[in-house]
Amino acid sequence: MKAGDLVGGKYRLARRLGQGAMGVVWEAVHEMTSRHVAVKLIVNATDNLRRRLLREARAAGQIAHRNVVEVYDVGETAEEDPFLVMQLLSGDTLYGYVKRDGRMDLARALPIARDVGRALAAAHAQGIIHRDLKPANVFLHREPGATEELVKVLDFGLCKPMGAEEMLTAPGGLLGSPAYMSPEQIAGAPDLDPRSDIWSYGVLMFELFAGQRPFAGRGPDLIHAVLTAPIPRLRDVMPGIDPTLDEIIAGCIVRDKRARIASAAEIVARLETLTERLRNAGPHTSSEDGDEGGLAVTMVYRPGMSGPPSASPPPSHKVAKTIPLAAFTGNPLPGAPAPMKEAPGPPPSYPRGAPPSQPEPPRSAPQGSWPGVSPQPAPLGMPVPQGTAPLQRLPEAQMATWGAPNPQAPPPQSWQAMTGQNQAVMPHPPMQPAAPERRWIGFVILAIGVLTLVGVLAWIGLSGGRPPAPPAPVAPPAVPASR
Repeated sequence: MKAGDLVGGKYRLARRLGQGAMGVVWEAVHEMTSRHVAVKLIVNATDNLRRRLLREARAAGQIAHRNVVEVYDVGETAEEDPFLVMQLLSGDTLYGYVKRDGRMDLARALPIARDVGRALAAAHAQGIIHRDLKPANVFLHREPGATEELVKVLDFGLCKPMGAEEMLTAPGGLLGSPAYMSPEQIAGAPDLDPRSDIWSYGVLMFELFAGQRPFAGRGPDLIHAVLTAPIPRLRDVMPGIDPTLDEIIAGCIVRDKRARIASAAEIVARLETLTERLRNAGPHTSSEDGDEGGLAVTMVYRPGMSGPPSASPPPSHKVAKTIPLAAFTGNPLPGAPAPMKEAPGPPPSYPRGAPPSQPEPPRSAPQGSWPGVSPQPAPLGMPVPQGTAPLQRLPEAQMATWGAPNPQAPPPQSWQAMTGQNQAVMPHPPMQPAAPERRWIGFVILAIGVLTLVGVLAWIGLSGGRPPAPPAPVAPPAVPASR
């Protein structure tokens, strides 16, 4: 067959998509509807392969599940070889993704593993065993306009209805992929059941999450490893893996099929719970390969300090290392202003119990500010004080201790570099506002004084500015003389 050939009188071959052990798949266009489809043709057709292709068509049509590739039509070529017409998929197989990218992120791999299990559960519910489940037979399809991948399980050509006596495997031959086949399938047991697919399902998940198969080797060495080698655990390859997922896969890869997880539906239910828990926990962040889980921060501290600054970086960052400032001899950090010059002399002290603060850059003093006091920047979001107010005189004891050093005060820090930005630290004593009661007492005293002064001035004005005349002496009353 070649591009341009007409198959079955209505499907025009367009391009070759791929080839397997049994057949080759082409993209074709329906002559009447112009619909693009996938056509699977047999290579070197034999009676055995013809029966397998027809069995695949019946199985896919019988399952009818969104995670199983849909079969539209079955026909015969001019040579009377059967062919299948299937849904045309866009994307790549799981094998292609793993081979190219290695193991998948847990948040992406869990839904894929769950949907593969849904396809298996639907097949087992119809009494069909896949017998060839592997990454090459799992397709990650992306529909036009969709944002998520849709898992499609392919190739039921080796499927076997449960209880069927027909054997389509050639005598002495072994069809399938030994790396994913169950021990009983490799041994040629005639009574295979869904637990054989459970083994293959566990090996597929192991490779999906770890990026490697549990059993290595080729040919006889690989078969010997599957039958006799110690079975590895996923946690041995990925120490940080979720214990629930490790238990699920360990319950699938068990040589005694009686000890395996009984059904794909049970695995799907457990994976669904794990997927929901991961979704509620938020984006997954791995720390296996030294990932800090956020931006690494280098903290630079001033020489002479006992250790790095106690200021904590933002919650989304982690401190990667600390560097003393003296060790920094290169160019300034990007966007950092020039280091501030320190004033000569000893650093200012603080009143007892008043910790240093980190003010904003200096602002111009507002009109009417208190004389003799450096202007203080207003707290963020608060208006700058305006007008005048009387400054209360501090007690002598407090004024005497104002400039005394405080042994409990921490050493002043004049410069820090955190997260690539400089923060100027200019320690100075914070202004302590007067208590409301003191302000009211001052206002009352001032008002009494003003009223007294006004009264005196008014009295002087009414008296004409002359002092009042002294009162006239009063003569004592006359005392009558006694007779």
